[in-house]
Amino acid sequence: MRIFDMAEREQGNRITVENQQVSEAISFAKRGQYMGFGLAAACIAAGTYLAAIGQTWPAVVLLGGSLGTVVAAFFRSKATGKAE
Repeated sequence: MRIFDMAEREQGNRITVENQQVSEAISFAKRGQYMGFGLAAACIAAGTYLAAIGQTWPAVVLLGGSLGTVVAAFFRSKATGKAE
């Protein structure tokens, strides 16, 4: 019976560790999405400001790059069937 008790404790520990790893991976992914959204929003805001003050080419680079990256990530996630 001692071997079974040891195996049950080991299995319980393994399940606990795996649950912690899954929840940390989810929080890491969420944090990355928030940071990506913040960076994209900042680039769009900066590009809009540059366009408003007449700096056309820097505005095109910022807006085109940030919007293009967001659209590409959206279509890539739809094609593969998973969110990134």
